[in-house]
Amino acid sequence: MSVKIFTEYEKGYFDAEINSAKRELEILVGIRTESNECWGEDSIIVKRVRELEKFINDNNNPRFILRGE
Repeated sequence: MSVKIFTEYEKGYFDAEINSAKRELEILVGIRTESNECWGEDSIIVKRVRELEKFINDNNNPRFILRGE
């Protein structure tokens, strides 16, 4: 596992990106669940869900060091 080096600003931005991705994922999964449509693997909503899952999994709980600016 690599260590990410952030300023406090970068860490805040990174945390906001992760939180935003999680919220978007929840919304898309909710839409997919409540929809009567059959979503295939090639549909845009499923592709976006996969992208978000990958981004969150790749960046969840990173080891980081804060550096001064």
